[in-house]
Amino acid sequence: MDKAELRKAVIARRDALDLDVRAAKSAVICARLVELLDHLGTAAPHTVAVYAAMGSEVDPAAFAAAAAKHGWRVAYPCMFSATDAAACGQRMCMRAVAADDASAAPFIAPRGPSRPQTSTAVASLSCLPRLST
Repeated sequence: MDKAELRKAVIARRDALDLDVRAAKSAVICARLVELLDHLGTAAPHTVAVYAAMGSEVDPAAFAAAAAKHGWRVAYPCMFSATDAAACGQRMCMRAVAADDASAAPFIAPRGPSRPQTSTAVASLSCLPRLST
């Protein structure tokens, strides 16, 4: 079985899970992540990268909310349009999102990374700097 076939099989198994079972598994995963978060403390500023679950993916929303409540910066991946990606040299950035703005935040960037933002939800987003490698 090649990687594409394995991926398809794993996603099919995940899709077949009952919604309640899936939600319970997401809750267990988020609870464990929160335990780890509690061990790290809040002495220094921290950033955690999460994603907005799609389809049958594990939903990290409870963990993201707990991280924000602990004072951590929560960032989501945000895709640029092809035009903006060509202009800035990257296709995606991580956007820091205020805890109460996450549900309204666009994950396809409505404007380029250096252009002014206008809506309230988008105004609270900031592209995090790229890490040098």
